Amino acid sequence: MHFNLEAKLAYLKPGTVYKDPVTVTILNARQQQLPPWQRINFELLSHETMVTDWNDSKQLLNLFYEEIAEISLKQSGADIVTIGELPFIRKSPKEFDEDCTGLYHEIDYDDHDIPITLIHSDFAPNYVELIEKRHSNPDKYIGNYFGKFCRDKKFEHLKFTDAKRIMVLNFWKNIGPEVMDFPLAICDPYSVTQQEVRSIPIHKFSYFDTLGLQSGCHKHHRWYYWPGMNINEILMFKTFDTGVQEHEPYWVFHGAFRDPTVKLNQPARISIEARVNCFFF
Repeated sequence: MHFNLEAKLAYLKPGTVYKDPVTVTILNARQQQLPPWQRINFELLSHETMVTDWNDSKQLLNLFYEEIAEISLKQSGADIVTIGELPFIRKSPKEFDEDCTGLYHEIDYDDHDIPITLIHSDFAPNYVELIEKRHSNPDKYIGNYFGKFCRDKKFEHLKFTDAKRIMVLNFWKNIGPEVMDFPLAICDPYSVTQQEVRSIPIHKFSYFDTLGLQSGCHKHHRWYYWPGMNINEILMFKTFDTGVQEHEPYWVFHGAFRDPTVKLNQPARISIEARVNCFFF
């Protein structure tokens, strides 16, 4: 039986670029009566994949991409979706700073292949400019899209710049043992206020700003995790949306944390994640 956990999360220290580890309660989401993603921005979905080898890039492009594109079209109702970049496969590091200290980028962002412990939501509001640039001339910009999927053939020739709404959905799937040392924690976006959110650059390896969550107000944040995630499940959460009302959250703050009941690498986390751009005309 899985319980709620007391664990450290790597918040951002106010006014600095340093992580501020805070011990919080992370609730077992499987024991909660959570609303659907349209109301809370995240949801664990059923997903039976056809992929048999997660190291085979052809299977990722031809199978996994089509699977998450189909989910995105169905769940969002978008007219066109594109895959923003190749998916990330993340594995637990051999060593880890148990106190989550240091610069926000010095551990996580120097290595794309390990779980990101910094509490963040992927995109600041100015990300819309980069999406439009990438899709107006994808050969020119880093991070061009790798796949285009349409709900109907009539949408195939529409210009991305004519979209009335743009949304980004993130997908996170466990492809390793169901018990892991670095699960993913998700924060209820409606427990976060605008005043706690801060834009921070991650230009070390990309060309957009992300959102950090400052410490100090963590007591009212509601955190969740899904113990025992298996290969037939996938976590979907929204990280960008030009269609939200003013003062409504378009973000979902998230980050990896050390499960205090599991020893490092015994067993290690192996997960895959991808982002899907959804266009509405």
